[in-house]
Parts: sequence; C-alpha cells; structure tokens
Amino acid sequence: MATLTRGISFAELSTLSENALNESYTHLTRESTKTELEEQLKELDLEIQAFESAYNMKSNAMRDLLKEDKILECADICSWLMLLEIKEEFNASKLST
Repeated sequence: MATLTRGISFAELSTLSENALNESYTHLTRESTKTELEEQLKELDLEIQAFESAYNMKSNAMRDLLKEDKILECADICSWLMLLEIKEEFNASKLST
C-alpha cells in the first residue's frame, strides 16, 4: 500500500483505510521531525564553527589543549564543549535509528 507523502484533501481522507491513515501519519511525522532535527544540527554546526573561528582552532585541538592544561575552562570553552556533546549525542542517536 502506498504511503502519502503530500497533502491530502478531506475528500481523499474519507477514502483511506485506518491502516493507510496511520502509515501516512507516521511517515509525514517522521519526515517533519527529520527536517527539524537537520535544521537544528545545521544551527549547532554554525555555533561550533563560530567558536572555532573566534579561537582560531578546531574543536579537537581545543579538547587536546584543555586535557593538557594549556587552556583554561572558561565560560566560552564550557559552552563550546556542551555544543560538541550535544552534536555527538545527536549523531549517536541518528546512527541507532
């Protein structure tokens, strides 16, 4: 059975079985959520890039310097680390789906 991937009129709705309605709703919801998450990931990447530009270093280099006690864990570094953690959690959950 085909799943709806576009808008539907009320007249068309009445012709669909309950199973078809459920499948279509699930598909449309999943696609909507996927798009929202992709947008949030893009925003997250932009925020991380802003820190990388401001400090003129990549995130991995920042983590290495932090581990070596060559930079201090200031508010910016904490924010940067939190953004990286969120991105890693997002990517891990994306792989498990």
